[in-house]
Amino acid sequence: MNDEREARGRQEMLSAFVSITPEDNQAWKEFGNRYGSLFHGDTPSDSLMWSERFRSAWLAKTPSDFDRVSRYIEEVFNTDFPLGFASPGKDRIIVNFEKHEMTWRPRCLLDELARTLLRSEHLGICRNPQCSGTKYFVAVTYKQKFCGYACSQSARKQTKRDWWAENGDEWRKDRQQTTRTKKGKKTR
Repeated sequence: MNDEREARGRQEMLSAFVSITPEDNQAWKEFGNRYGSLFHGDTPSDSLMWSERFRSAWLAKTPSDFDRVSRYIEEVFNTDFPLGFASPGKDRIIVNFEKHEMTWRPRCLLDELARTLLRSEHLGICRNPQCSGTKYFVAVTYKQKFCGYACSQSARKQTKRDWWAENGDEWRKDRQQTTRTKKGKKTR
């Protein structure tokens, strides 16, 4: 249960990262305050570049798109970041032969975001055109169409309004007719 909660937290962090628009300086500050810097010495332009590159995973449709995303993720893991970035004395790969386990430790937040992206099976783009949350999200199932409850409720209400606009007059007319018929019947 705790592992699932941690994984969901990482997915929410990834969703928040790729959903920030270049012009939303406040959202960038909030992300940095909540999660920290992507790597030692990163700049706002670094954050923007990586956010756009990661976002391309949500928009990938063709084999060349997927290949481009693969190269971006490889670049994260193959980049030598400035000194002070990794914690000295911490091994990145820990092996427990007895348990047949291998654990990989990220050097930085950018490594963790890339690992989370690789492990995310279902990437979704919120279908609510007025989405003000995490427009790009990691979906729980492939059928999920909205980033969260608020957007799904908004869409549900809009669907109901559309139905009533299209069918409401006829439904009311049928309802009145049914009600009159019931009132006109005699009860024993």
